[in-house]
Amino acid sequence: MSDQYNQLGQWDMEAEQSAEHAGTNPLLVVHRCLRGRYPLAITLGVLLAVPSAILGYFAVAPKYTSTGRVSIAPSRSFILYQNELNEPMTAFDSYVQSQANTLRGSRIMDAALQNEKLQAAGWPPPPAGMADLQDGLSVVAANRQQDIFVSVTHEEPAMAKAAVNAVLEAYEELAIQQEELDVQNTLDELKKLADEYRAESNRLRDQAFRIAETEGTDDLDRRRNAKHEQFELLDRLILDYDLQLVPYRDVPDDLNEPEDASQDPLPIEVLAQSDATLAKLVDQRRGIELELQSLRRKYTDNHRSVVRAAQELETIEQMITARAQLVQGTAPDSTGVAQVMSPAATARQIRTQLAALRELRDAAAVEAKRLGKLQLDIVKFREQAARADEQYETAQSRYDMLEVELRNGQIGRIEIQEWGITPLRASTDRRIPLAAMGAMGGGGIGIALIAAFGFVFPKYRYINDLDEATRNVFVYGAVPELDAGDPESRELVAASIHQVRSVIDAKLLGTSNEALVHAITSAGAGEGKSTISLRLAKSFAATGRHTLLIDADMIGRRLSAEFGQLKHGGFADAVTAGGGTDQTVHDTPIRDLSFMPCGRTDRVEPAEISARRVADLLAPLRQVYQAIVIDTGPVLGSLEAQAVAAVADEIMLVVTRGREVRSVKLAIDRLHHLGARRIGVVFNRATRHDVERSTSISMTSQRASEVRGNWDQADAFGNGDSNGHRTNGNKGAVARLESAAEPEH
Repeated sequence: MSDQYNQLGQWDMEAEQSAEHAGTNPLLVVHRCLRGRYPLAITLGVLLAVPSAILGYFAVAPKYTSTGRVSIAPSRSFILYQNELNEPMTAFDSYVQSQANTLRGSRIMDAALQNEKLQAAGWPPPPAGMADLQDGLSVVAANRQQDIFVSVTHEEPAMAKAAVNAVLEAYEELAIQQEELDVQNTLDELKKLADEYRAESNRLRDQAFRIAETEGTDDLDRRRNAKHEQFELLDRLILDYDLQLVPYRDVPDDLNEPEDASQDPLPIEVLAQSDATLAKLVDQRRGIELELQSLRRKYTDNHRSVVRAAQELETIEQMITARAQLVQGTAPDSTGVAQVMSPAATARQIRTQLAALRELRDAAAVEAKRLGKLQLDIVKFREQAARADEQYETAQSRYDMLEVELRNGQIGRIEIQEWGITPLRASTDRRIPLAAMGAMGGGGIGIALIAAFGFVFPKYRYINDLDEATRNVFVYGAVPELDAGDPESRELVAASIHQVRSVIDAKLLGTSNEALVHAITSAGAGEGKSTISLRLAKSFAATGRHTLLIDADMIGRRLSAEFGQLKHGGFADAVTAGGGTDQTVHDTPIRDLSFMPCGRTDRVEPAEISARRVADLLAPLRQVYQAIVIDTGPVLGSLEAQAVAAVADEIMLVVTRGREVRSVKLAIDRLHHLGARRIGVVFNRATRHDVERSTSISMTSQRASEVRGNWDQADAFGNGDSNGHRTNGNKGAVARLESAAEPEH
């Protein structure tokens, strides 16, 4: 049996160690706070739930929603032209979303708040009215849909209708009419652009015409090409003259030589027959003469075209003269012999012609460049004019198309299809859910208040409450509240005390050859430690062990009063006498139980009580008795309790149901600080439910029944107990078992 209880103690220690590592379950914490207070918590919850439900029902009024619909057509039918007024939109979804954003914008809401119908309906002015409209307005534009739904939610149905229609009217005025205005502005802008492009084209063409009129023709490329040819001819003449001048490089121009008689120069036509270049120049002269004659018929001699043609003719004449002189120098005379000039005359003539030819070549180059620039200006102006004409045609074409399509009636794509109506049913009615939530909240608050009270002011009301605060000590068991008139209650108390004693035996039996000292204390007064001490001592004595019960509670001295030995020598006398016990231990009517009263405490000085003196007192008693139970004062306020706790083999802390958690924790900490070897807890005045559901109590009750049966059997056969003591039969055994449950008088 001892091995069985050793296993039980080991299992309890393992469970205790595993509980230390387990996390705290919040549901269990709440349950501990509410346990035993559930009726009160439910009652308070119901009392708070009813007004909370009423408040929740009337907290939010039902709301009504009025809805209008705006339709945006992705395309429209057209008369003749397909343009931006009727062609399908490439980004239709984006356009619909932009219109939805416009409906949500502050501009529309500002205009809606100015609506006379809305003001007449009683809608508040800004800023409160703006806040209400922002909260109640809803604009929904689904993707890939052409309808925009505009809704306003309000507690009054008429207000909801007036608000949504005010928003739609503001949108119609600001957005739809603005679209028509935009189309008209587009027409005006197109007309303006067409006029500007037409004026620009005319200006550019006038500039090109003035250049052509100044030059006498708009085909300046021919004249420029003629100048280029003239430049090339002059360049060849200069090259020829340079070659002719090579033999005369060293001949000075001013050398005095007799003039050679020369023949008359040959006619140009004759010389041209033998020189192609001269013939070409002659042809050019003839063409310029014809052009000059034509110009003189149209203009006066002072006209720039006539002057320019005359200058051209003069230049050609100079070139013909120079070429003729060059050809004349190598041409044969009438006798067939080449004419020869003096070297000085020849050199002078060649140099003179070279200078003239170079001047003419430079002038030809300048003229060709000027003509090229003028021609480029003419081309540029004409190209710019052509582009202006194209832009004019584009603007005019768009203007014509828009003007034609405007005859189709509606200009824009937006149309209000449905206006808001007065809603007949509430769109949002949260009164029932809010009432339910209020009831739940009120009930929860009531329960939470009770739970909070239990959490803020924790007390030990059930044995399970000991698990959290006493994880570092051992729980021996629970002792129920005794009902003196109920035999079953007396038996349950006796079984509980025997269960505690059995657990102590399982944990401590065999740990020492001497008697073990069991000190019983508590955190405060009035927790039943003296009663537990007496009952535990009776339980030890009931097993046949020679037991000593010591009353070390110098303040309460309840056990001494129970045994009627308040004036006898006892614990206080033995401690002050240095350990003498001859006159301090007394017999009791209970078999195998001796008692040491508290003694004369009025002669004891606090300095005389110490753990060493207590140890000296207990040393000889350990040799005489098999179990020693000491009832001490509360450990938090008793000097003798602290002295006994330091030398006792086991400290049993009695915790009464309803004791504050903080005081129990302080008591346990104090015992640890005093160096207590083993600390156990007994839960006193526990509910019957706690005791009946305790597995260990059930096992002990069963064992108690077995012990009673063994006593009965021993009496029937006339045998003594296991320690050799005489038995008194069945009645004596029963009386000894139930004596642990007898109340003290």
